[in-house]
Amino acid sequence: DYSLHGSVLSETRHFLLAAEAADWPSAEPDRNELVEPAGLQTCRVFNAQGEVLTQTDASGNSQLSTHNLAGQLHSTDLILNGSTHARTLVSAIRYNAFNQVEQETAGNG
Repeated sequence: DYSLHGSVLSETRHFLLAAEAADWPSAEPDRNELVEPAGLQTCRVFNAQGEVLTQTDASGNSQLSTHNLAGQLHSTDLILNGSTHARTLVSAIRYNAFNQVEQETAGNG
């Protein structure tokens, strides 16, 4: 699935069954036998500018991002699956005139 901006809304990844390098067969159905049948899905929600607002991983953990008026990332919070409490990963991000991060506050203090 893709957004109007062409960004990926959801993707499913399939990992190898064995933890070794695969010798990929030519036929696609034969390749499917080397990977786990149920994939792990990641879903994203974007704003009108195409910036990620929410990303939910296969475990149900949600990463929430806020942006300032210039469209720059302002903060990122994490809500673990089964929790209603958001943990701040990074906040108060300040940028210089070259759009480089000058200062940020990490969630661990």
